[in-house]
Amino acid sequence: MKTKIAITTDSAADIGKSFAKEYDIHIIPMVILSGESQFKDGIDITPVRMLEKYEETKSAPKATAVSAQEYKLVFSSLIEKGFDVVHICPSGKLFPCYENACFAANAFENVHVIDSQSVSAGLMLLCLEASRMRLEEKSADEIVSGVEALKAQIETSFLAADAQLLYKSGLCTALEKTGSSLFGFYPTVDITDGAITVGEKQRGSLDSARKKFLDRKLEALGDGGSECVLLSVCGLDQKQIDELRAYIKEISCAKCVTVSEAGCCMASYCSDGFIGLAFKREL
Repeated sequence: MKTKIAITTDSAADIGKSFAKEYDIHIIPMVILSGESQFKDGIDITPVRMLEKYEETKSAPKATAVSAQEYKLVFSSLIEKGFDVVHICPSGKLFPCYENACFAANAFENVHVIDSQSVSAGLMLLCLEASRMRLEEKSADEIVSGVEALKAQIETSFLAADAQLLYKSGLCTALEKTGSSLFGFYPTVDITDGAITVGEKQRGSLDSARKKFLDRKLEALGDGGSECVLLSVCGLDQKQIDELRAYIKEISCAKCVTVSEAGCCMASYCSDGFIGLAFKREL
């Protein structure tokens, strides 16, 4: 009988409940540190509440991994149900998920841990691909090999709504933070080799900056398009989301545009109102 495969990931993948159910992906909530309190991402805190607490306390929120013991409990429960486990972590350069998950996996022979070198929509793309390969009845080893090969092709970037939390995280200077606030510059945040880098800045209203960001990033799609472009959003209303989805289709050859609501992890860097983009580059 074919071994059952469980695909698991951390909440930094920004996979909503409906997607998690549809693609049968198990989500492990990450820990959000806010002031002297800690919460489970998406369970007992939302990005909106997290950022409200930041405004109240001026203590920058921080996302981190669950403990190795908590990973071990998740893996053990799935193995007891007859599954092999493929766990796809957010970048080990951003969060300690990979380190903790690997430590937990050492207790089992059939748990495979992957460092995605990505986060948010980029990580979600890898999880969806793992789920697709599972439907093709690939083995756990084949899924791991497929995801490892794909992750170098994933382009992931964000447009931060302001630079306050980037400054708090040590990712931009005080001058850049002040310039962003005074002159309406919105920083682009790229995931490069698994690390966050702050790149070019878009100027103008936030709406126009979002479109400039999409123009710039979707140039990498070329004429061939991509099977799926993932748009991650935080704090946008449905009208804004629909407009951005339509704009992506207008300026690119994307075959589909899938929208996910971002959780606390990237909001702790990019603030409410940010957008993120992920797609597979053609080699």
